[in-house]
Amino acid sequence: MPCEGEQLTCNIDDAVGGYAAIIWAGLGLVAFGIALLFANTRKALAIAAIILLAPLLFFVGGDLLEGWTYVGFYPYADFRSFISKLLPPASLVLVQYLILRFAVRSTPAAAAA
Repeated sequence: MPCEGEQLTCNIDDAVGGYAAIIWAGLGLVAFGIALLFANTRKALAIAAIILLAPLLFFVGGDLLEGWTYVGFYPYADFRSFISKLLPPASLVLVQYLILRFAVRSTPAAAAA
């Protein structure tokens, strides 16, 4: 999405999204690994995905509320900020979940149950 307004703000939002993607890639491996270690089911994977996405929504939503309180509401800039901060880590969690969901479904232990 093209940046409107101050370029530094857009660069910071993009950097936060990039760093969050790197962090959530590692957290996803750990969380899904623990979920599969204790319960090799799709439900455990879904719970791990929800646990990984909850802090993202909480902190990005809090950031937007803080901006609305002190600066005001700018629909395009706020939408761009939301997308650039949330989409990279959320898409990583979703891809990891879908890959593992397919792997859990295709295991012989899951087919026998």
